Parts: sequence; C-alpha cells; structure tokens
Amino acid sequence: MKKYVILGIILLSNFCFIGKIDAKDFVVPSADYSVSDQEVTGFPYSSVVYLSKKFPAGNGSRGSGVVIGRDYVLTAGHVNNGWETVDIIPGLRSNNSHPFGKWTGDREKSKTSPYYQGGYGRDDYAVIKVNPRKNNDGSYTHIGDVVKPLTLLTDAANHSFFTGDNLALVGYPSFNGRTQHFSNYNVTRIKGVYTVYGTSRHSGGLSGGPLLNNAAQVIGPYHGGSQVSAMGHPKVDEFVLPWGLNQETSRVYVCPDKSEWEIKRKQINPEGSYVEKKNGDTISSDELKKASDVKPGYRLTKLTDGVNTYDVNNSLKMLIGGLTLYPKEAIANRYQIKFDGNSGLGTMDNQAMTYDKKATVSKNKFEKVGYQFKGWNTQKDGQGQGHIADEEIQNLSTEQNGTAILYAQWQADQESATVSYIDDTTNRILSMDQLSGLYETRDGYATASMIADYINQGYVLVSDAFPSSGLAYDKPGVVQTFEVHLKHQISKKMNTKKVSRTIRYTYEDGTKAADDVTTVIYFTRLEIINEVTGDTKYGAWVSQDGSTTFDSIASPTISGTTADYLKIDAVNDITGDTNDMTSQVVYRKAIPSSAVEENKEKNSSPNEKKAGTALPKPQSSKNKSLKSVLPKTGESSNFKQSIIGFLLTGLIIIGLISYRNLRKAS
Repeated sequence: MKKYVILGIILLSNFCFIGKIDAKDFVVPSADYSVSDQEVTGFPYSSVVYLSKKFPAGNGSRGSGVVIGRDYVLTAGHVNNGWETVDIIPGLRSNNSHPFGKWTGDREKSKTSPYYQGGYGRDDYAVIKVNPRKNNDGSYTHIGDVVKPLTLLTDAANHSFFTGDNLALVGYPSFNGRTQHFSNYNVTRIKGVYTVYGTSRHSGGLSGGPLLNNAAQVIGPYHGGSQVSAMGHPKVDEFVLPWGLNQETSRVYVCPDKSEWEIKRKQINPEGSYVEKKNGDTISSDELKKASDVKPGYRLTKLTDGVNTYDVNNSLKMLIGGLTLYPKEAIANRYQIKFDGNSGLGTMDNQAMTYDKKATVSKNKFEKVGYQFKGWNTQKDGQGQGHIADEEIQNLSTEQNGTAILYAQWQADQESATVSYIDDTTNRILSMDQLSGLYETRDGYATASMIADYINQGYVLVSDAFPSSGLAYDKPGVVQTFEVHLKHQISKKMNTKKVSRTIRYTYEDGTKAADDVTTVIYFTRLEIINEVTGDTKYGAWVSQDGSTTFDSIASPTISGTTADYLKIDAVNDITGDTNDMTSQVVYRKAIPSSAVEENKEKNSSPNEKKAGTALPKPQSSKNKSLKSVLPKTGESSNFKQSIIGFLLTGLIIIGLISYRNLRKAS
C-alpha cells in the first residue's frame, strides 16, 4: 500500500497519469528486445535508471544504472567520473516521460572504486547517493520507496552463474534512443570473481546498466567491451558498504511457495514476516527459520531465490537490496497422536503420523461404565474437531515431533425406572410411570403430586419408596423400580336420630285445649364409609338411654269437657327406623243425655297402637237437645269398656227412673 501511495504522489507532482500495469514476469530473454512503455513501469524494468550527466565544462553524457538501496544507485565507475550534476530517471519511457519522477545525485557522497584506472577493466563500479525529494508537507520521498531496489549479489563467488549461461544486460544504449533495451548476454568466461566476459549487443549509454540473472538479481554493472565488473565480495566489503550502504537496512522474506514469491519479490515492502538487518550483517539460521512463511506442517531444509540455493541451517549475510526466498526443499513434519481416555479406563499406545499423510485412527481401547464410546475430539469438552471411530485422519499437528491429543468422547447410556402406585386394599396397580434418563444424571420426577391426587380420591398413603432427594440414574443396565402403596380411607361416624311422639290436645273447633306432650327417644348407630368407592355400611340403631317404649300418657282433665281419649296407650319396640308419631285428643262439651255413646278414634300414626275403648253411642232423650259423649279411656280392651259402659248406662237409666218416680210421688 505504501508503494502505491508514494507512486500516486509522484504521478500527481509530474501531472502524468498511468493506468494499470500488467508487466510480464521477468525472464532472461533469448533474444534482444526493446522494453515497451508499459513494461518499463513494472518489475524489474522500473529499477533500471537513465543517467543524464552534466560536467563542469558544460558538456554532458548519458549512462545507465540500477537502484540497489533506498538512496543508492549502482553504475560503472567511468560513468560516475567527473560529473557536476546528474539526473536519475527510473523507468524512463521512449517519449522522455518519467512516471516515477526525476531525481538528483549527491556528488559529495557518491563514490567510485579506486581500482578504476581510467580505462576498461576490473572493478569498474560506482555508487551514486540519490537525494531524497522533499514533498509539499515537509516529508521526504526516497527513490527506494518508489521503485524496488534490486538485490546485489555481493558475494559473486557463492552465487550460481557459469560459462555458457544466458544473462540479461539491461540499460539505455544510444542505439535505442531513450527506450530501455534488453540484451541477451551469453557468458563466455569468468575471470576470478571480479570480471565476467560475454557477448551481447552494446553501445554508448549502456555503461553502468545491470547484468541480471533469472531472478532479476544484479551480478554487476556493465563497463564496456562485453565486460561486467562482477561484485566480488572483498571489494564490496572494503569499498561499497562503507560508502553508506552499510547504514541502510534490507529485508529477507521467506514465502510459503513460488507463486507467492513471484508476487512479493516485485513489491517494495510486501506484507508478511521478514528479517531486517543492516547490509552486510549476519542473519542466523534461527532468524531465517523464524521468518520463514513456510507451509504449515513442513520444516525447511533449503531455500531458493529462484537461482541460488540457501541452506536454512547456515547463516547468511544480508545482501544489499535484500532477498525474497521460497522453499526449495521442505520435509513433512512427523508427530504423534496421544489418546486420552477422558475419564475412561484403560491405556492406548501413541500413534505415529506424518503431516499430509492420512492414517486410520487407532481403535479405541478405553472403557467407561455406563457410557458408550462415540469417537474422538481434539478438545476434552467435545468443542474441537471431532473424529469418528475408524476415520482417516491427518494434519492434527504442524510441529515437528509435536503431539496432538485426541480425547475419547462418551455418550451416557439411557437408563430407565418405573414408579408404581399400588392399591393395597384391592391389591392392584393403580398406575405406573415410566422414567428414563442418561446415566449419571438426576431425574426431577417427584411422587408428591400423584400422591396428593390419590389422597383427593380418598386414598391414604401407606408408604413411598421413591427417593425424597430425587432419582439418580446410577445403576447401569438396571431398571430401577419404586412402589408407592396406598389404601382406601375408611371413615367412621356416629349417626344420631330422634324418634318422637307428640300428643296434641284440641277442642272440636281445632283450637288448643292443652299443651302438647312430646316424648323423644334418641338413637345412635355407627356409619362406615369407604372414601374411594363411596360404599357405606351401617350398624344397628341403639337407644341412648336404653328405652324403646313411649309410656302411656293420661289425658289431662278439663272442666266442662270430655276427652275422646282418657289416655294415650304406651307404644313398645320403638327403633331408629320408627317414624315420628302424632296422636290427638279432642275435648267436647259435656251434655246430659239419656244415652251416652262412647266413640273411639284411632291414632293417626300407623305404628302407634290405638288407645282407649269406645262406649256405645248413648241414646238421646225424647227431645234430643243434649248429647253426652263419654270420654274415651284409651284402653285397648273393648270388652272391659263395653261392660263398664253398660253398667254406667244402667245406673243412669235407674237414676232417671227414680227421679221421675220421686217427682210423681211429690
């Protein structure tokens, strides 16, 4: 992102717009060709610069160079010699436009190899210090922030190019105007570690242009006569680094694969892990491994920059311009799987695994009472990656000699229980509840509501064997049974009943003659009720005071009247089932008569014996104005009543006759 922001600022400052650049991936050309205006803004072409020099006498010349640091350009020593000012233009186009801006060199800080003796030969190289450009906001933009510095192979003897190799010579030769040119450079001879000889098309202006390998790394600057001053390690350490490059830092990136390497090697500061050190400093093996963005599950043994090979177990000097590497050789890590019973009993051997290779997970040997094995999981609580039995597994650990733990996963058995509600009175099961739950869990079932319901139906709790603390499913493979026993509630109560006899005394017109006489006998009996069925049984009625008889009651005497019953007879064998009785005694006015007839009325109660003996109806006098009615005696014997009646009648008749005779005699 930083690259594109800076690029945008430069473009705006030069009033020049560039569309999307689809530059070709760099390869050493098999034939010479001119770089198009579109390609010249891409990697690595934009890093090759056009040098326009002015000398103190006012004359000028041109040359080529390459950006190798944030503020440095590498060129040939004879190109750098004697200039007063120099314009540095990266990615110059054929129409003389410069999409990345124009930069200037710092004459005082630019250095030329002292081994250059004024003619073509070895060690013809120089470093130009590029002035940062001040922005409107006061900040500075460096040339290495705009175009990517290319890697300078300072240790040429340790890098792979050989006689017969084809390399690329890049620059701005005069025969091609202001268009960048790629020449195929065939290596014909390598002299020591300093000078490379080859064949290529060349002309003025190409001097100082870089000789590149297939990874677009700089072997050295071209100095003429098909000779290139290869950057021999001793000379770089002695001269180039102290010229300021030893104060600059570079980065080493390690990409996971070649495809990512193709992207990152073209970027100025790509994202990802890296090692950053000053140029020439040593990068340890551990630092290199730590920065390696290698594919998970593998360990690096060798890295490559596309041309050269690096052993990750060796240290490496930071090259000017840095390196972007990717794995050339990686070995799949070996690890082991440890099996955890997760509260299951037993042991299992570890299983050896190789990353990216599938293997069937070992058969479970753990056991757990009350549970069934359901598989494995990378987390104890089952929230990780799960694996079923006999499944093919792979890549559980990315570390070499690492250990992945698989935890046994258990499914609790389904346990069951029954709760029976038994009627002890009838010896039958009233109801049965079927319960079920997982082993080692508790059931929230309770018998209280069922018992309460049965009590409401008339039952009495005998016993409840269900645990008061709740049911625990802790007996694997056993159906737990519980019984709740109830019985019918039998209620007993005493019934009380009164049986009464009431005697009413009235005149003939129905008005009250005397107070009623009421006699009461109280009875009790036992009532037995089955509260479930409603069945009821009764005991015998028993008189509370032992009496079962209504005594004989004499009718009261009322002056001037005669009662139709002289008494009410006794009634025996009264029980609680006897209905209440009512008797009535009627009083009439007493009228003299020659004949008195005794009338007898029966008691209205069907259970009451008739009281009194009726006398014959008296004979009326001749004028029949008076009628006398003898009172009823209430006797039960009609014979006695008749004799007495006849005797009384006779006496009355005799009295009347005597009375008449006396009157006549007088």
